[in-house]
Amino acid sequence: MLFGVYEQVSTAGSLAALPVFAWEVTLAVRLLAKGFDPVGPAAPAGRPVPVAA
Repeated sequence: MLFGVYEQVSTAGSLAALPVFAWEVTLAVRLLAKGFDPVGPAAPAGRPVPVAA
């Protein structure tokens, strides 16, 4: 219960959680579709990209 305003499992609580759920799903789908860049950003010419140990 949030300060006694509404129960944890309620229509208001579900509606409030929908934007968060949509953002999480959209981000996951975007990252999976785009892929992860294991190399990272390009380094200036002649300089190697530092690799974390």
